[in-house]
Amino acid sequence: MRMKIGNPKPLTKMKFQKLEERLKNAKDRLKSEEISLIETRNGISDLIKAVHKSLLKVDLLDDDEVMNCCTVVVFRCLFAI
Repeated sequence: MRMKIGNPKPLTKMKFQKLEERLKNAKDRLKSEEISLIETRNGISDLIKAVHKSLLKVDLLDDDEVMNCCTVVVFRCLFAI
């Protein structure tokens, strides 16, 4: 059975303004999420640098062990969030 689709109703000024407002809100949310992602990325980068710097002070570890420890610390922090 076929459904009849009538003529679409033209956008009223009010509907257009609501759609425009929703689009603006979506853009604002996207910007704030983007900023929080950048802050998270920078925080993770700072964490890696701090752990790496601290572990380099330990004379018993070679470079590969230091990087492995950094990786473990970062993943534990990420999954704890």
